[in-house]
Amino acid sequence: MSTARTRIIFTAAAAILLAASAIGGTAAAQATVHHETDTALADAFNGVDRNTNWQLTSKLKLKFPTYHTEGIAFSGDHIFLSAVQIIEPTVKFPAPQGGFDRTPGKGIGHLFVMD
Repeated sequence: MSTARTRIIFTAAAAILLAASAIGGTAAAQATVHHETDTALADAFNGVDRNTNWQLTSKLKLKFPTYHTEGIAFSGDHIFLSAVQIIEPTVKFPAPQGGFDRTPGKGIGHLFVMD
């Protein structure tokens, strides 16, 4: 490999590392910003746990296989739905092994974007 090409590769790598450090530093700085605004909505979310009772407010019939849905998000013009197509289900261990309570299973992740 020529010296010029090596220099270009190292310069590019250094630029990428510098950019990644700057982005990471900015994200870390933003993460430490604490807002003192307690709202009713935030308080309500803090009260949610496994025993929270949910009330169905509406239904949306989708005319395609949605598999095992995981999450949903709404934006101005789109609905984003994440799901996993289970290929091999997880199997629960009799006792935790290596910090895990079940096998990982196998699946295919899907992200559906709807208008």
